[in-house]
Amino acid sequence: CTPLRSALLPTLRPLSTSSRLHAKAEPNKTYSPAPVIPPSSDPPSKNVRFEPEKNPDASKLAGFANQVRQRAGAATETYVAYGVTENLFKECSRQAEYTIPQVLEKGGVAPKTEAGEDLGVGTGWWYEDLGLTPTFNTWAQISFLHMYLLTVRFRYFPPDHAPAWHQHLLDHFSYAAEDRMATYHGMV
Repeated sequence: CTPLRSALLPTLRPLSTSSRLHAKAEPNKTYSPAPVIPPSSDPPSKNVRFEPEKNPDASKLAGFANQVRQRAGAATETYVAYGVTENLFKECSRQAEYTIPQVLEKGGVAPKTEAGEDLGVGTGWWYEDLGLTPTFNTWAQISFLHMYLLTVRFRYFPPDHAPAWHQHLLDHFSYAAEDRMATYHGMV
């Protein structure tokens, strides 16, 4: 588990393969690890040694492998951040979800509030208990409130990683807002 994943979900850690196997294990029975693909039957050449201190080519290879390992970690971080922030944003926006059923009908027109905003239909605490109107503006404000809570948590990430997480979270909001504007509000 990377430090960022464990920072986000400290209590949700998947079981390792061996833990999964032993989770349903019978008492007093021993288990061997999963079979490993046997190595090639061709023995390595006796002239090739992979000891960096004795072989300059092996040292170069080890240095190259180390550089690839460092760069791959930085390159994959943005993909991890994109996927996780997408799920986090969906949860943030779900809190204020609303629809405008009239617009989804052919030739339908959305009802308007006194201020001229398209009025939707929403359920949940924000709309039922607090009496907020289910509009695009309300959806955006509630989503931003939840996103702010995540942004505060992202500040605990290492300085090299936090900006990607912030940016992806905002990108997901922008994509969802554009989609919602086109679907329910006729803004293309």
